[in-house]
Amino acid sequence: MNNSSEASEYVGSAAWLTVFSIIFIVIVSGNLLTIFAIAFNKQLSSVTANKFIYSLAISDLLVGLYIPYHVYFLIYNDTMGHTELYCIVLFMIPVFACSHSICKLLTIAVDRYIAIVYPLHYNRYMTKKVVWLLIIGAWVLTITWSTVPIYYNDWDGSHMCDLVNFLPTLYFNYMLTPLFCFAWFMMLIVYIKIWKVAYRHAKRVRNATFPKSKANLNDTKSFQVGVLNDKEVARVFIISRYRDVDNGVNESFENKLTIIDYVKVCQD
Repeated sequence: MNNSSEASEYVGSAAWLTVFSIIFIVIVSGNLLTIFAIAFNKQLSSVTANKFIYSLAISDLLVGLYIPYHVYFLIYNDTMGHTELYCIVLFMIPVFACSHSICKLLTIAVDRYIAIVYPLHYNRYMTKKVVWLLIIGAWVLTITWSTVPIYYNDWDGSHMCDLVNFLPTLYFNYMLTPLFCFAWFMMLIVYIKIWKVAYRHAKRVRNATFPKSKANLNDTKSFQVGVLNDKEVARVFIISRYRDVDNGVNESFENKLTIIDYVKVCQD
């Protein structure tokens, strides 16, 4: 009892309340800004990747809104720590928010992988139906995952509410931990593959842009003319040029790099 009282006084100190308040303001304001920006901007909401970011911002906002409850629980742990409902909420919300955030980060990584590795087939793979299935599936999976402690826990009214006394070892060691480890491992693999593809493309662009001989330069020009007859690559050229102009980049050199890059890929 003395330890819990000391912890309550420690968390309730002015310094820690200030820290928690700053974290709360930053998380809530940042995610609200993201949600409003995507929701009320047609150009942003039409981008496929932004739908995943929108869903991620909602779960991160929930984390921010959870902070006041967490602080209140720690301050009044002597009374709230003996109530099962309060204890369930203490662990269920962060488990849901963290699980959903990790699922969305993994989804965003896969989306970027498809966009970079298969740019000409991105719209065929990431259709609206697929995107909404991924979003809804992540919500259903994480809600199911996080509500397990409601009906499966080690609650005992004689003990204080904490991680060891409430969450079963089976649930924590064989369900939560493998889920987080698997998600982070998959993200690591995906981003390593993205880096390899980006590095390989950059190397091809450098080799094609600065040829070692005049013959290579002539071959590159002839390939550019031939590629422009292909509808898909010509479309990549048009999209690249539109994006460059939209970003205020008045430079045709970037468009040339895009065409040369895809030519080298076709040659390989």
